[in-house]
Amino acid sequence: MARFKKLRFLAAAALSAVFVAPVAAPAHAVVGGFNSNQSATVRLWAYGYKAPDLLCSGSHIGDGWVLTAKHCVDDIGVNTWSSRVVWGNPRINWNLPEDQYTGPNSGIDRIVTHPDENKDMALVHVPGLAQARVATYRLRDGGTAEDLKNARCTAYGYGLWEDDIDSESSYAQRQRGLKMKIRYASTSIKNSNSAQLRGYNDRGGFLVTGDSGGSLVCNGVLSGVTVAYWPKSKSNSFMSISAPERNWIHRTTGI
Repeated sequence: MARFKKLRFLAAAALSAVFVAPVAAPAHAVVGGFNSNQSATVRLWAYGYKAPDLLCSGSHIGDGWVLTAKHCVDDIGVNTWSSRVVWGNPRINWNLPEDQYTGPNSGIDRIVTHPDENKDMALVHVPGLAQARVATYRLRDGGTAEDLKNARCTAYGYGLWEDDIDSESSYAQRQRGLKMKIRYASTSIKNSNSAQLRGYNDRGGFLVTGDSGGSLVCNGVLSGVTVAYWPKSKSNSFMSISAPERNWIHRTTGI
C-alpha cells in the first residue's frame, strides 16, 4: 500500500513521469488526456486560496447535491463556511483576490460523509447549482463493482496540468478527461486505503492533484468517484457506485 496516494500532495518526480506532452499535443496536455466540458463535473475550491491541496472535483447528481471523495472533506478541508463550488468550466485567474473573482459559484450548506469509514465518498449540498439548473449526471442504478471489470470509462476532473506544483501554469484552468479501462474490481474493501475499482489509461496517463472526487462515467452513467493514484503502475483508484452506495445516496438526497 505504500504506493497508494490520495490525490493531494505530489512529488515532482512522480509528476514528471506522467505529464509528458505527446507530439502535436498542447503544451499542457496529459498523455492520454483531453480537454473536456462536462457541465455536471464541478470544482470544489477553498475560495480565495491558491493551493492544490485545497482543490477537489465532484459530480452534480441533482437538486444541488454533489458527490465527491470523503478525503476532500476530512483531509483537504471542504467545508460549509469558506468553500465554494465552481461550475461552467471556469478559467480561473489565480492572481485575482477573492472579492474580484467572477464566475458561477456557490457556497455549501450541508455535508454528509459516508458512514463506512473505509468508503471514500461524501455528498455536499450546493444551493446555487440547483438554482442555476446546472446539468446533472444520471447515476448508475446499482449492481456490483465486479460488474464494471473491463468496462471502458472516462474520468473527468480539474487536476494539475504540469509537473511543477509551485508554478502558476500548473494549476488547472479548465476541465479535462481521461479514458480508462477498469482492470480490477472488487466490492470488498479492507481499509480506508482501499478502493473498489482500478483503472488504467492505454497511453499511460492518469489523474492527479485536484482530480479527487471527480466523475467516473461508464456506459453513459456516473459509476464512480476518483479517490487515488498509483504512480508506479500509472493507474487510478475509484469508489464504485454499486447497490449499497446507490442506496446511501438515495437515503441522503432522495435522488
